[in-house]
Parts: sequence; C-alpha cells; structure tokens
Amino acid sequence: MHIPELSPQAYEPSMHTGAEVRAVGWLGVDVPREGQIAPDLLAALRYYSKTCYHSDGYRGVHTCEVCKRGKRANSHGEFWIECRGLRYVLPMMVFHYIEVHRYLPPDEFLAALEQKWLEGSRSRCGVADRGKMIKYGKRWQCSTGSNESGRI
Repeated sequence: MHIPELSPQAYEPSMHTGAEVRAVGWLGVDVPREGQIAPDLLAALRYYSKTCYHSDGYRGVHTCEVCKRGKRANSHGEFWIECRGLRYVLPMMVFHYIEVHRYLPPDEFLAALEQKWLEGSRSRCGVADRGKMIKYGKRWQCSTGSNESGRI
C-alpha cells in the first residue's frame, strides 16, 4: 500500500488519534530514494519496531510490490517513533525495503531518529517514562495502560 513520504496519512488512523502523523516507508511499487542507512540508525529502527508495534494481521498480509520476480516478501503490522513532536509511522515491511531494495528513508526522518537515539531519549513510543517495559509474548511493550504503545 502506497502512502506518500512524510504525508499526514496513516494506514491505521484509529491507532494514532490525536498524534501528528508522518508516514515513512509505505512504498507501493517504486523505491523513491536509494542509498544505505547507517548501521546505528538501522539498529534504532529495529529497537523501536519491537517497542511500539501494532499487528494488523486481521487486515491481511502486505506483499512487497517492489519485488518483480520470484517469491515476494510478506509482512504485516506497523510501528511508530515519536520525536520532534511528530509520530513517524512505518510498516514492518520497511526492513525488507531497506535490506533488499536499498530504500533510504527521508532525511527529515533520519535526522529526527538520530537525534532521539543519540540523546538516549528512548522513551517507549513517545510516552516518557510513564510505564515500565513488560514482556508480551515474544515482544516488549510499554505498560502505560493505553493503546498508545506496544503490541495490540
């Protein structure tokens, strides 16, 4: 499913009520920008994908539209990172796009992610230290008691 880069549109709007959303990595059939993401930023993405995750398995599986031949990658779900007053929402498929298709997210997003990561501001899902991390199945989530964090 294609959503324009940095648009205020969300795949699952009900998960982001009240947040100022920016879409990142909802590619469709084209990779808008290629390059290599810094290893520390890829590690930051992986970290946040495990703490601020929403599974949308009830809506079906997302199949990579960029893959042209052979077996195409599948994924489902989204995760988000809050920084600089914005909630950047990414598909779980973004890791496939980065690793296989050399997708490079927008500079605005990468700068915000780097700032958040380097400052050590790893507040879970943007909910600054309001809850402890708890184990939920194989994933970790925020224990804030609301749907604004973790795996739903």
